[in-house]
Parts: sequence; C-alpha cells; structure tokens
Amino acid sequence: MSTKDILLTAISGAIAGAISMCAGEFVATKSQDEVLRGEIDLESSHIRNYPSDELEELSELLPLIGINNNDDVVADDDDGGDE
Repeated sequence: MSTKDILLTAISGAIAGAISMCAGEFVATKSQDEVLRGEIDLESSHIRNYPSDELEELSELLPLIGINNNDDVVADDDDGGDE
C-alpha cells in the first residue's frame, strides 16, 4: 500500500467520523427540543386547567431555589396586565 493510499484512507476516516458525530449531535438536540416542547405544552395546559394546584406547586418549589415568601414575588389571578 502506498503512502498516498494510507493518507487518503486516514482523511476519509476522519471525514466519516466528523459526519457521524454531527449527525448524532443533531438527532440528540432534536430529541431534546421535542421533549422540552412537550413539557412546556403540558405545563401550559396544567396552568390553564389547574391554576390553584400549579400555584401551590410553585410556592413549594420557589424556596428550594432561594426565593422565600418574604421576597417580592406576587402571584395573582388577573390577566397579567398592568394595573
């Protein structure tokens, strides 16, 4: 086998590996996006259909990330517009 053949084989392998890694990353990212979209749609539905349950869940989760009831966090039942 000549040096030219070995070099061509190495370059071909490198290109094939790069394409494979790119395709794998694309599929993984696409799957993550689909899962995230599904979770957002589910939470949106829960907020519309069970607002009091979602507020209760939120009041339990906020202290876990360092937001206490004493902080300036206000939840109300209006349409979110300015008063």
